[in-house]
Amino acid sequence: MNITTQTTQARKLLNGCVNVEYVYTNPKYMEHIEKYVRENYKRLYGDKPLIIEEFDSHYTIKANKDESPLILGKQVGK
Repeated sequence: MNITTQTTQARKLLNGCVNVEYVYTNPKYMEHIEKYVRENYKRLYGDKPLIIEEFDSHYTIKANKDESPLILGKQVGK
């Protein structure tokens, strides 16, 4: 399964159900990442829906697919 397939499946499952979209991420850390972002970047994200993506060395957080992401190192999720 590739990233595109996982992204599509995540969107279908989460469409309208929650305000956070996790794309190719370890669910074990995602609640912690969301909590960290909401506490430390209130003015930037507030209650907006978040798109959280995981990469080898970092996470990216966006409120919509076209904006520049907030980039957080992996140590935030531990």
